[in-house]
Amino acid sequence: VLKFEQGLVGVFADATQLKQVFLNIMLNAAQAMEGKGSLTISTTHEGGVITIRIKDTGPGIVPEHINKLFNPFFTTKEKGTGLGLAISYGIVERHCGQIDVETEMGKGSTFIITLPVDVSGGTLKKADDLTVTQNINTGRRNYGTKKDSNH
Repeated sequence: VLKFEQGLVGVFADATQLKQVFLNIMLNAAQAMEGKGSLTISTTHEGGVITIRIKDTGPGIVPEHINKLFNPFFTTKEKGTGLGLAISYGIVERHCGQIDVETEMGKGSTFIITLPVDVSGGTLKKADDLTVTQNINTGRRNYGTKKDSNH
């Protein structure tokens, strides 16, 4: 199922790399659903970012795996390398974006990719109200946390 917002603006990005991100996530979703279920891809534009949601109706991700999903070589698959989501995370990070996951056991998972649309002088620029924080669980940087306006 495709649900694309009308009049969506473009992002300054490497299309080949982003295609790899989307393919990695969609392949994982298809494998998790084992040929049953549905995959929904939706897009929105708000506040200087494009948001892409890739939602599956698979079994969901067990809570103890959530903090490991983007770590290199972490896999739950018998023949997996554990590199697909780690590579995807790196690609999104290099585009000053963020990748997150929401999951519910028995109902599926949604991978949420946000990418900035602000381009200045041919290079990506983070929006002024975004800051970089370090995720203590994965050691990865998070480019999508909004600054607290009271500080």
